[in-house]
Amino acid sequence: MNTPRRRDNHESIRSIDPRHIHWAAVGFFGGFVVVIVLGWLLWRLSFPMPSGGIVAIPPEPRLQPHPTLDLAAERGRETATLDGYAWVDRRAGIARIPIARAMQILAGKSAASAPTPAPATSAGAQR
Repeated sequence: MNTPRRRDNHESIRSIDPRHIHWAAVGFFGGFVVVIVLGWLLWRLSFPMPSGGIVAIPPEPRLQPHPTLDLAAERGRETATLDGYAWVDRRAGIARIPIARAMQILAGKSAASAPTPAPATSAGAQR
């Protein structure tokens, strides 16, 4: 019942020439670099940078000649609306109040309307 074991000499591993592996790795890396460079060139040709810088003046008609000043003015109006008092409907008695004050009022109402916990009683006292 003794069968002789086959002895592998691993000749297939020894027959690989390291120079072939080296040149395959160099070729793979070189191809990778070529693909990256071609992609970068294609990107630059497809989307060129503006020659006069990043900021460009739009063509006529310019509907908003000073957008930063307009934005600051709009934010000032919004802040005045959100932080000020004004009548929405005087006849109905509806007014606009600042957000911070409205939050204080709602917090006070919710604290006042919260149910108070029942006093703790012992189990023997309930019988």
